[in-house]
Amino acid sequence: MQITIKNSKLKETISDGTLTFGADPEVGAYYEKDDTMYVQPAPYFRRELGLDVQKPNSKHPIIYDKYGLRIIEDGVAFEFTVPGHRSTKKLFQDIQNCRESLHDILSKMDHGFTIRPTLNYEIERFLTADSAYKMALMFGCDPDNDAILPDYICNVIDALQHPYRYFGGHFHIGCNNAIGKRLIQTHYVPFIKLLAIFVGNTVISKTSYPKLEQQRSKMYGQPGRYRLQPWGIEYRTPSNNWINSEYTLLRMAQAAKMAFTLLQNPKYGKQVIEVHLEPAIDAIVRADQEKAKQNLENLGCEYDF
Repeated sequence: MQITIKNSKLKETISDGTLTFGADPEVGAYYEKDDTMYVQPAPYFRRELGLDVQKPNSKHPIIYDKYGLRIIEDGVAFEFTVPGHRSTKKLFQDIQNCRESLHDILSKMDHGFTIRPTLNYEIERFLTADSAYKMALMFGCDPDNDAILPDYICNVIDALQHPYRYFGGHFHIGCNNAIGKRLIQTHYVPFIKLLAIFVGNTVISKTSYPKLEQQRSKMYGQPGRYRLQPWGIEYRTPSNNWINSEYTLLRMAQAAKMAFTLLQNPKYGKQVIEVHLEPAIDAIVRADQEKAKQNLENLGCEYDF
């Protein structure tokens, strides 16, 4: 089913079929204490349990590197690094392969992992942690930008006594057409705003954890977060929750294609941003599923909820 905009006459100079989709979702190992789930920081496994890794002294030690897929440490999280594909089915399968590989690794150490936007963090355990945990004790170590908040500056924040940790599902959008890629990278501000309207509303409308999404949005997950990349752009707003659903991924890709089409139709794109950006921001920041669904209906997006 295609996403359409009511009463629109859109031209597509560069086919949305040239777009590619990748991701670097994060998941958290965990333990339970007093009926509460806490994140077990990724460095714990090499520091305390002897997990063999590549580049152990680097910013992001590598725990798995096969078939073009990587699993790395990223702060407290394990991050899947998955290349871009035109097929969302292939992207989803790559993510599932990473999940299975991480499960095999952690199960040998009597641990599992969970896919949630936010996990509790036991402050007292790590107040005197050694340098192996350095990247798990800060936020903002990999800077990003914001296309909606002009005064935003990504600073490194001491997270030693912060009681939560957050897990992203950053969505990578590239283009096999050189002109299309240049369009995305040159006009990234309106493109990110359009992604907030279409992709941002989509992921919030389908999340299983609205309260945890709302918690995450206070530190991460703001509607306009992005990074420019050599292959295109990384939209950093989504949490990891969508990696449980191939259907949601398909909808995200369709939403991104609609944003790309509107980027090629600046008259219509500007009108969509003027009318629909503020409601999208509100839905994303508050993780308001009903508002996100209504926003998509107001856009004329054809979804089955």
